[in-house]
Amino acid sequence: MQKLEIVYRQLTELTQYARNARTHDKAQVGQLIASIREFGWTNPVLVDENGVIIAGHGRVMAAEEMGMDTVPCITLAGLTGAQKRAYRLADNRLPLNAGWNEELLALEVETLQDEGFNIDLLGFNDYELSKIFETEADNPADHWIGMPDFDQSDANGVRQLIVHFETDADVKNFAELVGAKITDKTKYIWYPPKEREDKKSKVYASDES
Repeated sequence: MQKLEIVYRQLTELTQYARNARTHDKAQVGQLIASIREFGWTNPVLVDENGVIIAGHGRVMAAEEMGMDTVPCITLAGLTGAQKRAYRLADNRLPLNAGWNEELLALEVETLQDEGFNIDLLGFNDYELSKIFETEADNPADHWIGMPDFDQSDANGVRQLIVHFETDADVKNFAELVGAKITDKTKYIWYPPKEREDKKSKVYASDES
């Protein structure tokens, strides 16, 4: 096993991997920036011998936004092309397989909150925090004021509401909140859900009512 060495390298020496499958939107990069400012740089960027990023694309994007010139890097030498491609995926996917001890998670977050720490830095959104603290989540029906009752046969009663989200996590939480299933092919969702007469399953078609 090679001995790892952290070397500070110029951002101009690093190259983003063109086929990086992990996305980093503006909101998530902002979270990384806030984390770096609060905790410092805690996780070196992993690169190959040519400076191509293996892991740390989001951190490099945050560093660029912050106007940094150099970032700490570790060169992973000797990996095959397949190993580098595989590790880019595994590095992002494996942490998602971990779970939470819900009781201890709530205790830790509550303690930080009591100590006056900014829990926005933890990366949880408001809906996730409501689940952690077991408080009542926002009910979409509470905002359904003045809108017509759902009636699929009455086209004139349909109103369309277009909702934009900043992150994939927000989309997932919204879907869970309204009880909808969203896939890559989903274009619309009905809210409240409506049973179609010619199908047994519920059909959700964007944020229409």
